[in-house]
Amino acid sequence: MRYVSVKLGIGGWQTFDATYVEQNKYGDCKALSNFMKAMLKVIDIPAYTVLVYAGESRLPYEVEEDFSFPRFNHVILHIPKLNYWLECTNPINPPNYLGSFTSDRNVLLVTEEGGKLIRTPRISNDLNRKISATEIHLETTGAATIKNSIQYGGTLQDDWRYYFLKKERKN
Repeated sequence: MRYVSVKLGIGGWQTFDATYVEQNKYGDCKALSNFMKAMLKVIDIPAYTVLVYAGESRLPYEVEEDFSFPRFNHVILHIPKLNYWLECTNPINPPNYLGSFTSDRNVLLVTEEGGKLIRTPRISNDLNRKISATEIHLETTGAATIKNSIQYGGTLQDDWRYYFLKKERKN
């Protein structure tokens, strides 16, 4: 499935149904989340769409229950029974990983009973890490061989994961 931005209905929040997405192999965040929700429903796993303000820079305020300005710009999916999150428009991030784009913010969970304010998970500080190792082999001639490896975790790896996976698709 491909991500294609489509704006329908009031404010652009109307979605394509799952059949349309399956037939055309594309949709926006609403349509792809709705498609995944429909597939999960077939195997009796309830999931709910979630409205979120996504992006690197957050709003200057936190969405609060008693006073909310509906400035959402993205839809993701939540499976409450498993406390599992799906970013249906991002083929790069692994399942249940939101990254800095949508993590640690109040969101609107849309259920059959209505909307409910919940919070997306924060990426643990234990996951945000950079481990670097360097080996230097000196020869008697003065030549040197240097090997360096770096492991990134958490949000530190977001940009690198995106860069390398996009590069692989072009090759």
